[in-house]
Amino acid sequence: MTIHKIKKVSLILFADKGYNGASLSDIAAGVGIKKPSIYAHFSGKDDLYMAVFEEVFHLYIERMKDIKNELTFEPLDKRLYLYLLRLSAFIAKHQAEMMMYKRAIVFPPEQLKEIVSNRHQQVKKLQDEILEDIFLELCKAEIVDHKQQSELITSFHCILNGSIVQQLLDQNDNLEKRVNSIWKIYWNGLLSLKKTALH
Repeated sequence: MTIHKIKKVSLILFADKGYNGASLSDIAAGVGIKKPSIYAHFSGKDDLYMAVFEEVFHLYIERMKDIKNELTFEPLDKRLYLYLLRLSAFIAKHQAEMMMYKRAIVFPPEQLKEIVSNRHQQVKKLQDEILEDIFLELCKAEIVDHKQQSELITSFHCILNGSIVQQLLDQNDNLEKRVNSIWKIYWNGLLSLKKTALH
């Protein structure tokens, strides 16, 4: 129980203040224990940080795997939208986890930089696989222009990352309304690109 509470408090502080801003003294105070008690469960701050980060990483990547499997049962022209919506909903539900994750990949502790970067590359690889599969099917169905597949994937990453940042910055944001407005413009843009390529 104490380990769980230490991780929970650490997550909130690492998400809010980052690695450098969250001290073990602050974490101990948040848990209601003395600082030395943390060392009964973790060898130090790096060990605690990585324990929390690994849980966040696995939570994130497992949800993406689930979404990938779910999308195979959805109509082809709805898959991109549903990927954006479901991942955005996950982020809205796990804001502290995703804030810590974003802080970690943008401002990683120097001594943990390599392992954090490796984990992020795993996330990015899975994201790319999901998008490549969807866009390949869209191209085969001649819904989008196959000559622009790499640009389409890049553009979707920008849409997705923008949506994630917006979700983290504005907790009162209307998730579905925002995703729908983004999607309407983006999808119409994809269709217009296809029409342009035909002329």
